Amino acid sequence: MRHADRFWRQPLSWQFEELQSVYPRQASIGSRIDLAVASHPHADHLGSMLWVLRNYRVGTYIDNGVQYDSATYRRLRAELQNQIRHRELRYFSHDQAALEDQDFCRARNLNSRMLVPSEGYQRQFCDSNPNNCSVIVRMDYEAVSFL
Repeated sequence: MRHADRFWRQPLSWQFEELQSVYPRQASIGSRIDLAVASHPHADHLGSMLWVLRNYRVGTYIDNGVQYDSATYRRLRAELQNQIRHRELRYFSHDQAALEDQDFCRARNLNSRMLVPSEGYQRQFCDSNPNNCSVIVRMDYEAVSFL
């Protein structure tokens, strides 16, 4: 079984421990992450984001803007607000992010863009289930595209 398959089939607590052990080998604790994107506010999609925000210098944070009633989400929002005030973190909900804020790939052969609901979507549709308005990032690398 590939590492990625094993990773995503494990409980969230294992994923968090794995993130803490693997990611610092890729980027040193305290280094900069230009952009962090949370698709929607369910714990299985942002459960480790609090650790990332506390251990790395995130420049811009984008989510779908849907408020959610959970302890995980409240802790994350409190940290976001703290960093906005003290560390100059920029926050956007997907419908507020300008195109230049979404561009986090600086290579000529690698492009990215966010796929988000367009104008006219009904907010209550998103509020009833945050999955309905998830932020998705499309990456195009040469002839390969993935979400």
